[in-house]
Amino acid sequence: MTTLMPRKRGKPRREEMELPANIQRAFIARASGANWIQCAEVGETTTENLRKWRQHPDAQGYIQTAIESNLGESHSKFADAAPRLAERLIELGL
Repeated sequence: MTTLMPRKRGKPRREEMELPANIQRAFIARASGANWIQCAEVGETTTENLRKWRQHPDAQGYIQTAIESNLGESHSKFADAAPRLAERLIELGL
């Protein structure tokens, strides 16, 4: 004899869902400095919907990870350019 699990009806609650791809794109735009209106455009959604997704348990961590990724990329660019920048500054100073 098999036991049947009761079926859940309807859509799962937002907190139980993974962040959708469009919301992830919007959060990445936010981490890059866009305002919430611009983020909604990037994510093809509304600011009201983004406000609701910001309450998701993974939202803040996702945004923070995107910020850290942006900072890491920026630091790499500065580190790569530092020798050329130093040479140019010395040329200009002399």
